[in-house]
Amino acid sequence: MNTQINKNIALVELGGSHTECMHLQIKALKESGYKVFIVCNSSLFDDFPDKQLFDGYQLHQIEHSVKSKIRCILRTRKFFKRNSISSVVFNTSEINIVRNLLLLPLPAVTNYVGIVHNGKYLESSTSCKMVSRRVKKYFVLSTTVRDCLNIKLNVKVDAFYPVYFPEYRKADLPDKHSGDIWITVPGIISPERKDLDSLLTSIENTELDKSVHLILLGKIHGDKYPELAGRISSLSKSNNIVMFDSRVPNDIFSSYMNLSDIVMPLLSMETYGKYRISG
Repeated sequence: MNTQINKNIALVELGGSHTECMHLQIKALKESGYKVFIVCNSSLFDDFPDKQLFDGYQLHQIEHSVKSKIRCILRTRKFFKRNSISSVVFNTSEINIVRNLLLLPLPAVTNYVGIVHNGKYLESSTSCKMVSRRVKKYFVLSTTVRDCLNIKLNVKVDAFYPVYFPEYRKADLPDKHSGDIWITVPGIISPERKDLDSLLTSIENTELDKSVHLILLGKIHGDKYPELAGRISSLSKSNNIVMFDSRVPNDIFSSYMNLSDIVMPLLSMETYGKYRISG
């Protein structure tokens, strides 16, 4: 007698980003006949242009209060039970709410997978030890990260490259004129992640040519880095600089990237060394 395999899987992202890692998962799982359910922050749901791919979803607005986090955990558990979820992928394993969600076994779930964005979590995190009582399979985002890890936990670790992205609608951007050069710095504009000082110092010493447009394609946290935000704002008065003070929607991000002549990641190797790569 043939036993029908439960192919109900939930992809869980209860952090504030990293949906770029989910598009390939969704595509591969749907092509393999899985029913895909999404549990995520409501602010991330528009990152998925084709909602029809999902067999169900649950959205959360997680606040800092303990009550809000407990409510999220209880709702998620009920969602898994109601939809007979047998497999769960935690798209960001490192956050505390995942640890708390896994303090008790999840209803009906027999297969747990975690994606880790900072490999050091697998080596030395106390939280990881707790999560790994249930999650025995992890993915990191490059073979370089995987091969440098020294893991003492009884878990399996492999690498995958989330390189598939869906088509987004074309956003309305400022006109790009003939002869214009667009140089784009993608990702959060943070001095912890990018070597911004060298770039800004060079512009302060020599103004950009009028044909050059610098697109800082990520949120600048003005409250956290007021000096940086002020410095960029001052430079934008005499240079063509595009900046954002909120998370960049995927259609705008994609449209700018498609029109860019040069992509300049400016990665800080103090942040992106052997344990991490940039999304």
